[in-house]
Amino acid sequence: MRHTTLATLDAASLTSAFNLVYTEYVVPLSMSDTQLAQHVIDNDIGLAHSPLWLAADGAVVALAALGVRGERGWIGGFGVTPAWRGQGLSHQLTAATLAVARDLNLRTVQLEVITTNPRAIRVYQRGGFQITRDLRILTRPAGAPTITARDEHVVVADPSALLRDATLQRPVRPPWQREAVALARGADLRALAIGAPLRPRAWTVFSVGTHSITIGELSAHDVDDARRLLGTLAHNYAGRAIHLLNEPTDDPANLAFDALNFQEPVRQHEMLVTIEVAPDASRRS
Repeated sequence: MRHTTLATLDAASLTSAFNLVYTEYVVPLSMSDTQLAQHVIDNDIGLAHSPLWLAADGAVVALAALGVRGERGWIGGFGVTPAWRGQGLSHQLTAATLAVARDLNLRTVQLEVITTNPRAIRVYQRGGFQITRDLRILTRPAGAPTITARDEHVVVADPSALLRDATLQRPVRPPWQREAVALARGADLRALAIGAPLRPRAWTVFSVGTHSITIGELSAHDVDDARRLLGTLAHNYAGRAIHLLNEPTDDPANLAFDALNFQEPVRQHEMLVTIEVAPDASRRS
């Protein structure tokens, strides 16, 4: 078996490798070249330090995609191809990925895993990961009840300004994919706010697609404010589905999502491992 990195693959081969390791996954997953390229950019995945294992004939055996932000890491893709499963390679791949993280002087590595995937959860726990919280994947269907009234307290805001302002405190820590650095790279960003547009007490940043809306962040310490923002969003884009990835269960806005007919098809565990740094590595950092 040959050990290399994802940086050795061209765009089409990279997409093929990702889709192959997610074959027969608990939730169907398939990405296009464009989607995967955006995934790599948005989530700061370093292809040159992301392990790729190949068979003697060049076929993909396993891969792990490692994102890096400062001293933090995130695994944004991980799997063994069907022909190689059942041989303990996932445990070896976890260890190899954490070894790379250690070489990069990372202090923590996090990931998400679907709660109905006990085999993967055991693999990560064996590698030292611990569950930190649960994250909800939410969707308000296009056919959900129409919100007819417009809330006069909600105003249009500048999404870039909101994402740049580090003093705007969010009720809970956002997941990796929804940190400000990632959201700022989104296309066709828009924002709504309650209060002064540049210093709001509640706000949401979202992107608009042809058939659906994707919420990047909704920051509201008060449930009523969250309901006003979501209601206005549903009113302004009536007939479109609204999606939200990885909403922390401890966010007070969850009550508003439930009240406005959002559904939870999938839930994930957020998991984290702290990297033990060798004394010589501490001196280098």
